Amino acid sequence: MHAERSAPVTLVLVLVGILLGGCTAASMSSEPAILSLSPSPSPVQTDAPARPSASPSASADPAPGAPSSVALPTGSPQPEPTLVPPPDATLAVEGGDPVVGEQGTWSWNNAASDAPWLPGYPIHVGANERLTFNMSDRVPIDTWQASRVPPTAVPGGDGVIGMAEGTGSSITFEAPPAGSWSVAVTVRFGDNLGDAVYYWAMTVE
Repeated sequence: MHAERSAPVTLVLVLVGILLGGCTAASMSSEPAILSLSPSPSPVQTDAPARPSASPSASADPAPGAPSSVALPTGSPQPEPTLVPPPDATLAVEGGDPVVGEQGTWSWNNAASDAPWLPGYPIHVGANERLTFNMSDRVPIDTWQASRVPPTAVPGGDGVIGMAEGTGSSITFEAPPAGSWSVAVTVRFGDNLGDAVYYWAMTVE
């Protein structure tokens, strides 16, 4: 009798064990899997420079109201404006070749140049010969004056000796006495064009 009763109990215990084992397996399979994530490798640094971001084209039109680009001075010195002197003048005796005078102080065409008394360009004339002054261009002359100093007075121009003076563009005067002289002819141009002084190193024989 006792052996027959223990068989069902044993069967029940076996079934309970099977059920408990299945629950345990089910609970274990329901747990989320844990992934082992390894850190990503750090970027490799290189010596190549970073590429600059794209910039607008230099030829693109500036935005409305933006100031236009202005070329800045480089600092190099600017050339001086060219001074344009008055026309040349010549002096000659009858039958002789005209000789251009050396320009001294002058004012012309809104420009000017200052100089001391100059020796002048050389010219040889005879005593008592008549000298004729001419401008290379047809410039009107209001007044003129001829004067001289000995070479020892150059460049100070001390002891100036007047020789002749007049008005108009027809200018003639007599050569100074025999010797060496620095002869100057000063002219004031018409039409408010200015004035100029011309010099000759004159040898009178």
